[in-house]
Amino acid sequence: MKICISTITDYNNYGNRLQNYALQKALESLGFEVESLKNFSLVDNRNFIRKTMDLLQSGKMLDRVLPKRKLKLPEEVVSIRKQNFADFTNDFINETSFKVDQTTTNFDFEKNYDYFIVGSDQVWNPQFQRFSKLDFVPYAEKKKRISYAASFGVSSISDVEKDMYIQGLNGMEEISVREENGASIVKSLTGKEVPVVLDPTFLLKKEEWGGLIDDYESDKKFLLTYFLGRPSEIERKYINDYAEVNNLSVKHLNNSGDLDTWTSGPKEFIQLFSQATTIFTDSFHACAFSLIFEKPFIVFDRHDHLNSMNSRIDTLLKTFNLNDRKFDANNLEFDIIKDYDNMRLILEHEREKSFSFLKKALNIN
Repeated sequence: MKICISTITDYNNYGNRLQNYALQKALESLGFEVESLKNFSLVDNRNFIRKTMDLLQSGKMLDRVLPKRKLKLPEEVVSIRKQNFADFTNDFINETSFKVDQTTTNFDFEKNYDYFIVGSDQVWNPQFQRFSKLDFVPYAEKKKRISYAASFGVSSISDVEKDMYIQGLNGMEEISVREENGASIVKSLTGKEVPVVLDPTFLLKKEEWGGLIDDYESDKKFLLTYFLGRPSEIERKYINDYAEVNNLSVKHLNNSGDLDTWTSGPKEFIQLFSQATTIFTDSFHACAFSLIFEKPFIVFDRHDHLNSMNSRIDTLLKTFNLNDRKFDANNLEFDIIKDYDNMRLILEHEREKSFSFLKKALNIN
């Protein structure tokens, strides 16, 4: 039997590539042939107008009109990063030979698949200009439509969007989401109680992720940072002080000031997390891989973003009883080392629940 994954197609995003790969591998382990849809939804003008209005109302429009100057990266460096991402996709993700966007009129490919799984990632985020009704795979029969760990990325849906969401969600045969906020949204729009399941990256064990990377140890212990927002001055000082006190070098994964690390693709991302001594981040997937590789980590609120992306991290920390991993500027003296025995038990339990959802949705006895 054959499954088509409909997720965001982003060839320059670590979390996107890695969750796509993980869901593919998890489904293959259940005996399915799996392909990922080349999903290139075009920009929706309605979304663009609404997002612009949100920026104006939030007072952040000037940040977009007059952005802060960025370092112009050498072309060779950009090329290396792009190639590393391309290599990962080509080597590890089975993509369809065709693509789908809002101009697509021929959906005959639907008959070639037994199921369509929407997710994971923020496939249902209305703030993303790429989002459209195609993210509910309306071209497939209802009995084929499943969502796995789909994320909305917001806490509520505007009145303007509700009809499209209600129609799309009611068209799904089985729904699961990644965050508690997502479950609340589905309940408010459809009346359905839906399960919160693990991000696909957790469906693979540490040893399975380790099989992707080269078997060598870093010659020096290092602290790894991965920020999607901009850390505050207090946060930057805390990180630097921690590195100095613990005699650690610092590698910045998403900082163009650290070009050697910035060129990393998804495979190198895994390598860095497997070798880092400690991780500091505001990223959901950085928290996920810190847990998978059982690394001490501190998570910071994400700054400089239109709407908070922190709910998905809050759900993650709550699930694993790790709320003490949140950075507190008023309490800088706390133990970053964590006993992972309890976390392993929780992860195994949640992994079983998540696979149980997939097996039920896919009619596996």
